[in-house]
Amino acid sequence: MGQSSTRRRWCALVGLALLAGCATGWGPQSVDVSQAQLQRALERQFPIERRVLERWTVRVLTPQLAFEPQDQRLSTTLALEVTDAQTQRARRGRVVIRHGVRFEASDLTVRLTRPQILQVEVDDAPLAMDGPLARAARVWVEQGFDDRIVYTLSARDVQALRSHGWTPAGLSVGDAALRVTLVPFVAG
Repeated sequence: MGQSSTRRRWCALVGLALLAGCATGWGPQSVDVSQAQLQRALERQFPIERRVLERWTVRVLTPQLAFEPQDQRLSTTLALEVTDAQTQRARRGRVVIRHGVRFEASDLTVRLTRPQILQVEVDDAPLAMDGPLARAARVWVEQGFDDRIVYTLSARDVQALRSHGWTPAGLSVGDAALRVTLVPFVAG
């Protein structure tokens, strides 16, 4: 085999590699949303105050987010202040919630899904999960946290991705970030 034949094969391989690169776009194939970014976005939604069973006023003060990559879930610990309407006694507590998480391509948002209460405590004592306050908390969490938007990709970021041929498509939970998977953008 001559030197010109080897050169032609080499050029053909380089050309195919370049064409493959053009077909899939240049640039990143995922975008990470750090735990700190997600934490800040979630904190902006608090405090929240709700009246529960006409007996308690519950203020949800600060969320603390944790990633559970082994289960592809997030958990949120919420600090609570519970005030009894009859006695005006305020008590502190917390609720721990576990969530699924998904990416909604139609509006470029990260959303919590399938919330599940793991624990409710008031004054450092666990509440019976079948008690009235815990039952009310379960309903409130299911209504208030299922499909809750916790992060939105900016239009500028999405435009930058699309200019490189990518669009957001999926989501996975990592150790320190949510990873938004990118796929080739098809105008339509």
